[in-house]
Amino acid sequence: MASAVFMLGLAALLALKVEPALATGAALLGFAGVFFLSLVWVAWKWEQRVLTIERLVPDALLHASAFPRGTHAQKIIEHLSNAHYPFLSMEFGQCHHEIERGMPVEEALNGMAWRTPSKALHRAVRLLVLGYKSGADMSLVFSETANDLLETHSILREQNASAVIEKYTLLLAGGLIVPGVLGMLTGMVGNLNATGIELLGIGAEPVQREALLRASVLSTQVYIAVYAFLASVFVGIQEGQPKKGIAYACALVPLSLGVYFFIQWI
Repeated sequence: MASAVFMLGLAALLALKVEPALATGAALLGFAGVFFLSLVWVAWKWEQRVLTIERLVPDALLHASAFPRGTHAQKIIEHLSNAHYPFLSMEFGQCHHEIERGMPVEEALNGMAWRTPSKALHRAVRLLVLGYKSGADMSLVFSETANDLLETHSILREQNASAVIEKYTLLLAGGLIVPGVLGMLTGMVGNLNATGIELLGIGAEPVQREALLRASVLSTQVYIAVYAFLASVFVGIQEGQPKKGIAYACALVPLSLGVYFFIQWI
């Protein structure tokens, strides 16, 4: 989609007889913007998937606690796969299919926990594996763990609300607000007429003033890139996945510089 936006945008701007350099810059800005928004959308959808699984794990544990003692773990997994828990039942369904194809129960459960970065799911999987290996009555343990998770979720919901606001504020500031404001200021300074100051004989020499302006512009560009990079890394660390911060930076740094140059030109 981002490539299509770039090609269509560039063709439209050139058809309107916009200067090629400006048209290319605007098309690249559109490409970076769509790519960044797509990345944010995918990350948000994945985050919502994980949060949904986290929310439903206590229900699945309460469901598992209702089975009589000695029920085989594969039977519990099969029932959970048909329990219509969004996303979570899909994971149990894949686990059940792997077991039917001959994969050991413990390996299939651990694979499900590995696919989804959810601490609640990891905890539930450990309990299922423990019940499978020991053969003991785990219904009370499942029930108590479910209640503990429900209490924990009520606390985490408040923390997640503030964390989500902070996350998207950082991304919005790093990608649009900060480079937009600095680009506008740089454009205003570059268009100032210093003839009156030169006639008064005050201020730096024209050559020195030009060198100072170039150094300031370069420093501003470096600041924007560093700010966008640090904002991306911080968001990745906040999500508990530092590598994702690099992915954010690959989209956010070009977008922020593109916004800066575009606002500066107009």
